[in-house]
Amino acid sequence: MKTFSLSPKASALLVVLFSVFSFLSTSHCQVTQGVSSDGRDFYVGMVLPEVYRESGGTNFTIFKSYILITTAVENSVAVSYFDDATGKEQTSQSYKIAANSGIQVPLNTSSVKMDEPGEIPQFRACHISAKYPVNVEYFSEGADAGGSYLALQTNSLGKKYVIASYPDAQPSIPTQMVSSGFFEIIAPFDNTVVSITPNTTTKGGHPGVHSGTGASGVAKPFKVTLRRGQCYLVKSAGTEADADISGSVVESTLPIAVLAGHENALITTASFQSDSRDFMIEEMLPVESWDSTGYVSLPLKDSQPFDQTREGVGENYRMYAYDQVGVNAQMIEVNVGARELSSARFATPAAERFGVLNPIEMHSTDGKLFSVMMYDQRDFGNNYPIPGPSMMSIVPISHWQKRYSWYIPYSSQQTSVSNFINIIGKKDEIASGIAMSHNGSAYKSVKLILTQEAVYYAIPNHPDLAGVRLIAYPGSYSAYSLNPFMVYEFGFHPVGPDGDFDADEFFPSNANPCGALLFSGDPAKITTVIDSQCTQWNICAIDGRTNDPGIRSITLLKDPDGTEYQPAKQSVNCRIDPLTDDKNLGQLIYPGNESRICVSIQIEDPLIPAYAAILITDNAGNVKLSELTYRPPAFAVTPSSSEIYFAGVTVGRDTCVDIVVKNAESLAHNATTASLDPRTMFSIASVTPPLPVLLRHNDSLIVHLCYHPQDTLLALNTLRLDIDCFTIGKHLIATGSTGLITATDRTFDKVDSGKSVMKNVTVTNIGKQPFTLTKSWKLIGSTAFAFIDSQKLPVVLQPGSATAFNFNYSPKAVGVDSALMRWSTDILAPYNESIKSYSQLSGVGNRVIITRAVHESSATKNISVRPNPASGSSVILSFGFETEKAVAVSVFDVLGRNVFEKTVTGLNEIEIPIRKLPNGCYTIRVNSEGIISTEKFEVAR
Repeated sequence: MKTFSLSPKASALLVVLFSVFSFLSTSHCQVTQGVSSDGRDFYVGMVLPEVYRESGGTNFTIFKSYILITTAVENSVAVSYFDDATGKEQTSQSYKIAANSGIQVPLNTSSVKMDEPGEIPQFRACHISAKYPVNVEYFSEGADAGGSYLALQTNSLGKKYVIASYPDAQPSIPTQMVSSGFFEIIAPFDNTVVSITPNTTTKGGHPGVHSGTGASGVAKPFKVTLRRGQCYLVKSAGTEADADISGSVVESTLPIAVLAGHENALITTASFQSDSRDFMIEEMLPVESWDSTGYVSLPLKDSQPFDQTREGVGENYRMYAYDQVGVNAQMIEVNVGARELSSARFATPAAERFGVLNPIEMHSTDGKLFSVMMYDQRDFGNNYPIPGPSMMSIVPISHWQKRYSWYIPYSSQQTSVSNFINIIGKKDEIASGIAMSHNGSAYKSVKLILTQEAVYYAIPNHPDLAGVRLIAYPGSYSAYSLNPFMVYEFGFHPVGPDGDFDADEFFPSNANPCGALLFSGDPAKITTVIDSQCTQWNICAIDGRTNDPGIRSITLLKDPDGTEYQPAKQSVNCRIDPLTDDKNLGQLIYPGNESRICVSIQIEDPLIPAYAAILITDNAGNVKLSELTYRPPAFAVTPSSSEIYFAGVTVGRDTCVDIVVKNAESLAHNATTASLDPRTMFSIASVTPPLPVLLRHNDSLIVHLCYHPQDTLLALNTLRLDIDCFTIGKHLIATGSTGLITATDRTFDKVDSGKSVMKNVTVTNIGKQPFTLTKSWKLIGSTAFAFIDSQKLPVVLQPGSATAFNFNYSPKAVGVDSALMRWSTDILAPYNESIKSYSQLSGVGNRVIITRAVHESSATKNISVRPNPASGSSVILSFGFETEKAVAVSVFDVLGRNVFEKTVTGLNEIEIPIRKLPNGCYTIRVNSEGIISTEKFEVAR
């Protein structure tokens, strides 16, 4: 990730459109409230239960694993995996989630399943990122495969862990193998060096401290280096029924996630005809987030009818220590009293209390840190639920939250599902003060949404607290209260065809906390250096602690629900520099080994107010809130909109606008340059007064901007006016437009000579601008056509309007006449002829009558043609009179072409050859002493 260091005169400037001058103020608030397990970035993993990794494992198809994602606000989430060979993060799958809702996403098992027996780095992590904070849980189902854990966001992970598991178990069915405890390490950062000290010998042959081959009571750590997205699985050897990987220590140079549990644990000897074991998994809380007191817990639901004498009833509690000398603790159980426990690093067996039936509280008597894990026992009663081995981290009171989101999974393969939640909080709030939403419903009192199953008013050492167990249903939940409280969820998911206890059922269970705040208690010493630069803040966060200092994250809060910080903060009109936050997630997460980190927060639109709530987190879980306020400058810009539209400007003509900038500030500012992107059609005609100029209070600057379209395409540009270190900008959006001419054609059909027919053609403007029909028209072709309405021109045609113009047709001969009327307009090329700027005229001269030039008589002489129609090689033309003087005989085809011509004297008939004439109609014209007679005949073969 890109960072920078500030100099006393930092000058890095961001040129942002519409920005003028900034007024910024800053306030700070530093608290030690912890980092929520909810967040925007997660790395999760999966360990395959024993029954599905065995050769020929039972019913592998019914094993399923999921990630459960819930959100308090409308959100978008991306889920991705890593290429197993290269480690490259693959394309993510995106999901949209409604407010106060959640989704159940199946895990891609092949992408997260670790190869057995483990102890090799593999890219098997699932990476989850969200726009706003989400809660993430893991859930698996199937025969002996029920398990769940609360995933911790990357920002809350630690570097020291103690493993919680259970002894390797001999199964109830002798043919099955001894099952192993396990832990899996997930690396969110490259170059993570992990030191592992197993408490029992591992499948990879690393000797344990206290059990297994090679155990000598001496810690023998080994190291492995992991890249981002790599996982490392460690299992106990699985050859000794009493070996226990619990108490193993995992330490790293960078924060890691650690899963731990048992691949098929047997807790109590309660048995049935089927195997009594079950898969267990939990994400470990880092040692840095342990406490010395306030571990409060309620019992889970047992089989019914309840019989406390029955084996397997109640819960077991284990305490784990990191301290080498040891931790002394006390468990107080209602109706039982106090019992002492003690533990140390690598303790074997782990300090444990069995079959606890009532609410408890645990605290150390020497003030040292420890952790507590609850284990539900196998308990077969006569009715559901049937608890199976499961484990659940107990969250101390100091790490409780005021708001939770969680998800209870759906299952299509289970015969009878029982889900519950335990809530612990202030007595008055347990009664009516906790509000809950289920599947996005309106918030109501918890008791109006869920059915109360049991209430516990006595909480040891905490008379102000009470607890309640509620029957829950699948789906998403959100809950909040005025004071911190705690929510645990657990469920029983029997798998079988009939549910009649005839040895074909499996009874898996799951349990996990629904959230937590994580911090070490090391007092905060976060300071900030803020440099205000025009339209951005440059911020350096500095962790001044001497004990392993480091900044873990810088978050631009957009958190209306208050998940990341209380009270809720919502940043407005700003974002983290896109060079460092290219996905605009609003959060930068670091390994936590640098005590000084610098980033830039940029104002998106400096003409409106901006507010940045920046949450800085150190690697101890301390947070500091810096609130930055931006007041927009008192520069008046007219027009005020960020975009200027030039819509439908006539092609070839200028349209201009004045942009007026007035300095309403009391301070003077230098206006230096006005510029456009290097594109055509826009121009700055003038700037008044000329630049550069000093704008004093109430001075104005006028930019005369013009648009000269050359076509009708969309044109974009940006006007920039530089004032001091800022830029006023306007997006320019324009389209040219023009008139467009289209003209109709006209056919006059057949007209006799000596006659005249008038018809019209229509000229239409189908464009978006008016145009003028000018007098520069041209009529080309036959002179038989005449433009009658030329006196109408010039005429202006508005968009969508049309005008009709008349033409005369007066044929002068037999045959076809044609002409072309070319209209003239003031439309610029190429649009003047882009559609149709001409009218095609056509007509046919049918019969020509010519009066005698010499004789006064106009009577025609009789002529005839035979045969008609003709199919032979000639026709006979008879005059009906004997010619005394020369008579001219001509034959024309339908196009007026002369195909035969002959002059005769002293005959009354002649033979006209037609052998070479094609089929069709022909006209014979006879000119006798100025008298013209015509006759038609047809050739039809």
